Amino acid sequence: MRIKNRKTIALLTLAVCVLLGYWLWLSLRPVEIVAVHKDGEFSSVLVRNFPFTDRGKISWWLKNKGMLKEKYNIPQPEKMVFSL
Repeated sequence: MRIKNRKTIALLTLAVCVLLGYWLWLSLRPVEIVAVHKDGEFSSVLVRNFPFTDRGKISWWLKNKGMLKEKYNIPQPEKMVFSL
């Protein structure tokens, strides 16, 4: 009975290590900008390997907003037109 318990524990430990390694690999992949689409005043940035968490997404945006402005000219300020 002891050998069966050891095998079960070893198998569970291996499964946890594999899942943890896979999650770590997914989270460390670099974000790749696939395309940028502009429709009037709106812009959509399509990316591959975006971070999982909202915190990671916001952090990525703050780190790359200068590059996005320089390379793709986004976000573009709204043109205010007033007519009377």
